[in-house]
Amino acid sequence: MRTASLVLLRSATILLCLLCNSVLKAQTTSAAASANSQSALNSQSQQGGAAFADFDTLIDLIQTTVDADWDTDDSIIPFASGVYLDASGVMHRVASAESAPIGPAIKSDNETLRSLLGQMQQSESLRWVSLTQISQAIEHQNLRELATQAATLMLGGLSRIDYLHWDTSQREWYIGGPAGGFELNAQRVPISEKTGLPPVLLEDLMTVASVVFNGRGAFGCTIDPQQERLAELSALIATPNSMKLLQKNPAKFAALIGQTLGPQNLRLINLPDGCPTGVALIAADEHMKRLGLELAGNVPLIQSYWSHSDREPEASPNSMVRWWFAISENPVSMITNDQLDDIDYHLDQSMVRVLSQAEWMNATGQRFNALEHDAAADGFAASFTENFGALQTQFPIYARLRHIFDLAVVCELIRRSNLSNVSDEFKQWKQYQAISTPLGMIDSIVEWRKTKSGSISVVATGGALIDVKSLQVDRKKRDEVGTKPLFSSDKVFDLN
Repeated sequence: MRTASLVLLRSATILLCLLCNSVLKAQTTSAAASANSQSALNSQSQQGGAAFADFDTLIDLIQTTVDADWDTDDSIIPFASGVYLDASGVMHRVASAESAPIGPAIKSDNETLRSLLGQMQQSESLRWVSLTQISQAIEHQNLRELATQAATLMLGGLSRIDYLHWDTSQREWYIGGPAGGFELNAQRVPISEKTGLPPVLLEDLMTVASVVFNGRGAFGCTIDPQQERLAELSALIATPNSMKLLQKNPAKFAALIGQTLGPQNLRLINLPDGCPTGVALIAADEHMKRLGLELAGNVPLIQSYWSHSDREPEASPNSMVRWWFAISENPVSMITNDQLDDIDYHLDQSMVRVLSQAEWMNATGQRFNALEHDAAADGFAASFTENFGALQTQFPIYARLRHIFDLAVVCELIRRSNLSNVSDEFKQWKQYQAISTPLGMIDSIVEWRKTKSGSISVVATGGALIDVKSLQVDRKKRDEVGTKPLFSSDKVFDLN
């Protein structure tokens, strides 16, 4: 199947496509189409914000790639990831100015969106969606048939996963959470008015399920310096004049570090190179590091690396800061009775946290070439984790990150339960291969500040690693906690 990068809401008048810009290159099926489409994409990226409004190139690309009878007045809305790939596979950042509001067309697009989503657009505080029904739809339909069913591709319009339910009588798994009520934001990302989050995507569910159900272990991404360049950087810093240059002209010193270090390697772990889910993880990880160094705009919620550095009596004049996205230690509540007639798993807290290098080493037992412990790095990691709930409503890429973590937790809970035959009931998910495209490098994040303890130059690296095997489940009996079953059949959304 080739649904990996497309979330299509097919109608006579509109094609709604939720995707990362970087995925466009992966969709092309011929060398000629690839050259033409990539050239147009690069041109758009250089033009700035208005490029996102040029839907014609995107429409042409999708119409060339997907065999369907497309209407001539279809339009496309990108799920902006904040990054794009150039023709050589190098990832670049899209500056905030390039994500400027598109203008008055948003109002009419919202009206069209509401009419197209129909019943799925109805706002509900708790909606249930059958994973079994989704699996059956995937098994029995091809791309064109599936592309007509927005409800399946948007998982019934859920904007957050709060619950996983096992129905013994029907032998079905359901996910539940708030749903519907979507409006396009300035960047044309559909956002729920109730939660402030974008929809959960089938693409991410299938990509994650193929990893978890097959027991492949942790998955995620890393952003790492090239080893030979890192050696050159170490030699540069060791020279007698380097610290003098840092104190005298820190901006020049930071530029020299960036030039010496060059672009950093991008790598996906247990995910196909350049798949949409992996690119989303990279985009969130890269943005988080820029946020830590005050390169992603003014975010009053967050205490940056620099603000924490100012509190330290001493600070290293230069450092390699590593931050990692990892699964939180918050347990998932499992509420049931002795007969296991019904089971509710409650994801009542965010499963996302950020760890510094030292914290990461303590949590995983792994050993990297770490520098000295950095209290400022610990401080930013704690600040980000504490405020993640607000951050995901401010930056949709973090919301998608949350969805990916939650989907991984859901799949792991199903895998552990032994209540259903995963290999049989979800065989399409186990066999799923997301679209892949070459993934190369991204420019290093190098920044400096004149702090109270002196000039500091920082290079940020790290990654995201989702290891659901460490997931903790807190089992509770329903009569002990006094909760009634949450599941209600009249709240199940019909995907057909």
